[in-house]
Amino acid sequence: MQKLKAHEISHQRVKLAFFVAASLVCFYLVWMVYRPFLLLVASAAVAAIVLAPFHLWFSRRIGGHDRFCAFIATLLGIVMLGIPLVIGAVLLIRELSAIGRPDMQIFDNPIFKYLPADVMSLIKSIDIQTFMDKIYGYLASNISEILASTSRFALMTLLFFVTAYYLLAEREMIYHKILAMSPLSDKIDNALIRRLTHTVRSVVLGSVLVGAVQGVLATIGFLIFGLPNALVWGVLTLLAAQIPMIGTGIVTLPAAAFLALSGHSSSAIGLAIWGVLLVGTIDNYLKPKLVEGKTDMHPLLILLAMIGGIEAFGAVGIVLGPAVLAAALAFLKMYESGILSGSLKL
Repeated sequence: MQKLKAHEISHQRVKLAFFVAASLVCFYLVWMVYRPFLLLVASAAVAAIVLAPFHLWFSRRIGGHDRFCAFIATLLGIVMLGIPLVIGAVLLIRELSAIGRPDMQIFDNPIFKYLPADVMSLIKSIDIQTFMDKIYGYLASNISEILASTSRFALMTLLFFVTAYYLLAEREMIYHKILAMSPLSDKIDNALIRRLTHTVRSVVLGSVLVGAVQGVLATIGFLIFGLPNALVWGVLTLLAAQIPMIGTGIVTLPAAAFLALSGHSSSAIGLAIWGVLLVGTIDNYLKPKLVEGKTDMHPLLILLAMIGGIEAFGAVGIVLGPAVLAAALAFLKMYESGILSGSLKL
């Protein structure tokens, strides 16, 4: 009898070892298959989190039909994100192609007389057109690779929106699966998920979207007051909007100074007023409307998380970086609240 039990235990260990080994091999192969799409899925998850309130709103108005409402919400995302990006990219490329040497009339301004001769020579020697010609030459010599990359980008964009659709349509099922698989209590899981989704929406709506609105308003002002290459300045304003404290003023005020140096004093004053009173303050009105509550993260931490996220994940890192930071801070808060001792208070 004792030998039989020992044999059964040994057989059970063999089965366990085989199961663990087979599972590890299987999951490794799954990892190899899906690894190229992990960033895409993470990006689609961010889009689904942002579009979830629209999905819920459509569901309440229509009365169910989750998949149809998810399709409408995804279509809304395409209209809000995809189309403006394509149009903006085309216009930006066209405007960049028109940039050439700086207007020499600007150097007639008396202020330039106080600059050292070497600095003046360096400024006058700037020839952006030559730089752009080199870019066009590179594009022409690598057209086949560019077309292949464009095709891949189109495929990945399609997969992005398809993934976002399914994440929206089946988000309740995914939510309950997370609760079931997590070893933490449902209360802790809910707190963590709520913090992450709130942070993602806050970053996308409160930073990226508001920055885009400020960039559009700034571009309109640049066009109204006759600033050359207005779209390029507008893109710079969008990026500057993510910098805490300084914000869009780091672009709009130099743009006004450029107009003043070019001899357009009235346009410069008008642009400065436009930039300070409208572009610079619109975020104070929009952010409370778009974002409920606060992220409880210092603006400097969010900025560094955006920059580091872009470095690590590409463009989508502007959202994934702060999301990762939010997750780390959420776990830190749970640790401080006594999760290891079992006395967690949320």
